[in-house]
Amino acid sequence: QWSHKLSGVVDYRRANGITSRERYLATYEPRYEFSPRGFAYGIAQFERDTSIGYAERYTGSAGIGYKLIVSAPLDLAADIGPSVRHVRYLFGATETKIGARGSMDLAWRLSPRLTFRQVGSAYAESHVYSLNSLTSLETKVGSRLSAGLSYNVLYESETLLDGQEFDTLSRVTLTYDF
Repeated sequence: QWSHKLSGVVDYRRANGITSRERYLATYEPRYEFSPRGFAYGIAQFERDTSIGYAERYTGSAGIGYKLIVSAPLDLAADIGPSVRHVRYLFGATETKIGARGSMDLAWRLSPRLTFRQVGSAYAESHVYSLNSLTSLETKVGSRLSAGLSYNVLYESETLLDGQEFDTLSRVTLTYDF
């Protein structure tokens, strides 16, 4: 009934002595399924994103979710709960905000080897909104090897540096499952 998910992202780009991207993300998500469709979740997350203006952002959230669609080709789940975020900005100021978090996860298996996935999450705090959307197409290359194409959109309603609210990133990935 319990599952645990640990994930991380490192995006670092430096060319000609100039760092143009520095983003780190680490997330731990425990989940307890209390019925075939219902579940409780928790999230503990660390982020660093210098393009948005924070040196550290810690997020905690817990709530409930429901699997809206469970079928052979299509799965859709959504969850919602309260959240708390503590931010230390690059210039040294800190703040802690309480808000709400929601997410959805859609998986559409187009064939036994090809899956379309849409994962999104949103945070709402007093006058601050964050959205993260990841669209991907994944295919099995072998029993443990997968290839994927993805498009990630990040939105922050308030950034302290350059006023850029949207950040997008396209990727081609190879994944080895062990």
